[in-house]
Amino acid sequence: MWHVWYAIGVVVIFARWTVRIRTVGVRGLDGDDLFSIPFLALWTINAFIVYATYYSGGNIDVTAEQAEQLSDRDVWVLEYGSKWEFASFFTYCATIWCLKFMVLFFYRRLKADEWRQTVLTVKRLFWINGLAYLALFLTAMLGCRPHRCTFRPQNFWVLVVLNVLTDALIMTIPVPILWQLRVSRLRKVGVSLLLCSGVFVISTAVKASHGTSKQTELSKLSRLSRPGNTRDLDQGPDTMSGAIEMQAVEPRAEQEQDDLAISPTRGVG
Repeated sequence: MWHVWYAIGVVVIFARWTVRIRTVGVRGLDGDDLFSIPFLALWTINAFIVYATYYSGGNIDVTAEQAEQLSDRDVWVLEYGSKWEFASFFTYCATIWCLKFMVLFFYRRLKADEWRQTVLTVKRLFWINGLAYLALFLTAMLGCRPHRCTFRPQNFWVLVVLNVLTDALIMTIPVPILWQLRVSRLRKVGVSLLLCSGVFVISTAVKASHGTSKQTELSKLSRLSRPGNTRDLDQGPDTMSGAIEMQAVEPRAEQEQDDLAISPTRGVG
């Protein structure tokens, strides 16, 4: 399903570029247009990480007892996935913050500060969001050294808090403006729901925090019952074509698997 959403996102971005270039020309593009370029790059990287880690798994997919019985090749595959999972924290956060800056540039282009009198100007919100992303980056880089030592739940909780907080602050921009418009109350509510999509983002962030905290408690369980990839480290390698086959950790742990989709020399097959 992720590839469908990726395709939809790419189509929307290219459609936006087409409309903007036809409307204002290349020289008339603003910050919200330019930030869509790194957003698309990060969106693509995230899609690849989802694909790679879906088949490779990560270090949270095995218990301590299972880890002691893994072969060198099993360890390499899990290490491969774990590195991408760690990198995904940076690309995922950067993707979210690119969207935040795109929204702020859009409001600046609408001259939102001229419509409202508040301490939280668009310029100050730029600084707040920039410092929030810096805090995320430093939390991930300095929270635990070396990075391989332990799972870092603080990274996730800092992300949730700062994501919700900055979205709430950004929503303070359009609401006062909308209620000053001389249109019907029904239209005001409709436009408010359109521009205040941060409410949806906040709700999904809170929902994700609950799901992730629950998943962390069950992280000792192996990843099971995935469509197209039914391998289990206790039961042996998957027989589905295209999935990354891993050696079983039981008596067959020493058998050689020549048809791995991932190897140190071949990369992702």
